[in-house]
Amino acid sequence: MIHYLKGARPKSESDHVFIRQVPPYTEFNPGAVGALVRYHLLKSGIHLEGKKKGSHVLRHSLARRLLEHEIPLPVISEILGHTNTETTLTYLRINITELRKCALEVVI
Repeated sequence: MIHYLKGARPKSESDHVFIRQVPPYTEFNPGAVGALVRYHLLKSGIHLEGKKKGSHVLRHSLARRLLEHEIPLPVISEILGHTNTETTLTYLRINITELRKCALEVVI
């Protein structure tokens, strides 16, 4: 990211971080970003059968990683730009393996 911002990003007045590499140096539209993400997922051999494959997968991945590192939910919400933590909860799927570690033993 630092490399991109310091040298690879074309000079532009745009406030957007990622912009087109050829003139006019304007922001990507959401469809173009999703297409880039899908292209690079396939190119890297990552197959997400039956799952979302656009740029939103990156937001979900970031939210899960932050939670795994025990970042508090309000902080994750702020990073994702959510005003309500309820919105953030939709990004955080339950990890059954981790949940089982919390379970109490059942004595019969």
